[in-house]
Amino acid sequence: MNMKLIQSVDFKNDENWLETSRGRAYNGDHGAWISDDLFAGRPTLRNITEPRHATIHFVDVHGRQLGKSKLIVGTTGSRLRFQPPEFTGYTAVADQVEGVFEIDKEKNDFKVIYRKNVATDQLRVHYQSFTWNGTAPASFRVYVPAVFNVPSDWKKVRGEIHTYEVAADYLAGVTANAGKHDLRLAPKGLEALKKANLDLAFYDCLPAIGTLNIWPKLTVAYVDQSSGKEVAQHVSDDHHAAKSGRYYVDVPEGYDLADGQPNFVDYPITANEPKAIVKVNQLD
Repeated sequence: MNMKLIQSVDFKNDENWLETSRGRAYNGDHGAWISDDLFAGRPTLRNITEPRHATIHFVDVHGRQLGKSKLIVGTTGSRLRFQPPEFTGYTAVADQVEGVFEIDKEKNDFKVIYRKNVATDQLRVHYQSFTWNGTAPASFRVYVPAVFNVPSDWKKVRGEIHTYEVAADYLAGVTANAGKHDLRLAPKGLEALKKANLDLAFYDCLPAIGTLNIWPKLTVAYVDQSSGKEVAQHVSDDHHAAKSGRYYVDVPEGYDLADGQPNFVDYPITANEPKAIVKVNQLD
């Protein structure tokens, strides 16, 4: 914005137009003047604005143009406020959305930077299963595609491509209880990835990226129907896991199933330590 001090009513004589401050030159537009009838004979301030062009470029974090630049015409000292356009697969950096730019130069160039959108569903937690032992896993092996930088405390697994040892607290769904559990990144894990990948925009949605299966520790007691004494016992383990919710009995040698005793027992797959009794009779 320019200001001129009018010390005379002779508007056609440039010699009577004086600079009011450094860098605010008269733009030669004599059409922007005020009536000499009202201000004749008195020094008078008059604002004269100059048009300025502002070009806004839309680029990714590497400087690649994402779309056609936008040309805006404003005036010296004015401020621009606008909503950046949307580009498929990209998100504008948050502090530039509805950004305000001040026009102050002959040519004004501004950039709105966009980050590429990514989702965490590209990560994969290696499948892990075991028989219940009362403790939750302390860590997991996670496949992380090469497109991501990896947090410094995610340790590379030797001999496995793009696979890292990740502490359990970076994942949600980790438990010590029996059952089938979906695993996904915990908020801590997402924040760690964001900090390691400032050039990417992560979706807040956290889909399942793996499964943890903890099988029940099933105990089956074989009890002599006549004496009521336990004659044998089966306890499931990782080699003989209780996976299905039904166990087909393996009658101990020298015994047969008691009358009415089915050859299987059912148990809840989400119980940590289910127990069952199978009644048997000793063979003659």
